[in-house]
Amino acid sequence: MSRHWILVHGWGYDATAWDPFRAHIPATDTVACVDRGYFGAPADAAFPSAPGLRILVTHSLGQSFVDPERMGRPDLWIVIGGFDRFIDTPAQARPLRRMRTKLDTEPEAVLREFHVRCGEPDRLPKPIRDLSRLVSDLELLEHAEAPISFMRQCGKIVILHARCDAIVPIERAERLGFPTVRHPEGSHALPFKDSLWCWNSINPLIE
Repeated sequence: MSRHWILVHGWGYDATAWDPFRAHIPATDTVACVDRGYFGAPADAAFPSAPGLRILVTHSLGQSFVDPERMGRPDLWIVIGGFDRFIDTPAQARPLRRMRTKLDTEPEAVLREFHVRCGEPDRLPKPIRDLSRLVSDLELLEHAEAPISFMRQCGKIVILHARCDAIVPIERAERLGFPTVRHPEGSHALPFKDSLWCWNSINPLIE
């Protein structure tokens, strides 16, 4: 069976972040990436009309960038570092608002600090091409909730989450109510730092 992948990054990343994960996908599969355009040209993606298994993989806020009318419905949706809602209480929004204020004057510093918390202290910020999109998506994060109604229409949902995720506590992923595969340690950058573990977790679902 042919397989068609769409990969959607979250806030502060771009499509190239998926390179370690994409290295595990067979060359016979088709792969497309959504790119929000923070650091380069934006890119959209949609599943082809050709027969095959449609696999959607989203990281963190990437679940909020899914447009079913444009993209199509996946047969399998892998949610990595996802959540039912990102903010539960007003107090939890304060760090986001501090990040928002600092983005205006020190955007590279905000990205460096964010990637450190994600578990990637060595990731260097790229030159920012679209600061307004970076800002608006950060503001979206404060109110972001999972598209549960659409998720329930998909063929199968599986969650991958790291126990040591410092951005999204695992409880917020478990509240989605779908089967969850837990990395015993890991970080929020799970598909980028532990791409082989992610691939091995997904592979039984697509064979």
